[in-house]
Amino acid sequence: FLVTASDGTIKSALDACRICGPMGFEQFENTVVCKRCGVEAEIDDIGKDESCNPIPLEYTISSGFVVIPVQNFLKDMYIWTDY
Repeated sequence: FLVTASDGTIKSALDACRICGPMGFEQFENTVVCKRCGVEAEIDDIGKDESCNPIPLEYTISSGFVVIPVQNFLKDMYIWTDY
């Protein structure tokens, strides 16, 4: 998913975490909440690969578009196959 941080930057992450797996997150204003454990993460903290936090996805901006190479998704696909 993509969200905009308070400083205007884009945060890109998988809707899963390394601890709780593929249960995903729900957004409430400027936080996301893990659907499995209920831990809240500030949108500004998305991209920090720690605790129960959405798995960050590296991206670039090209011609006004967010570009996420397929290999960035594939390296973390185990999240969906290990649960």
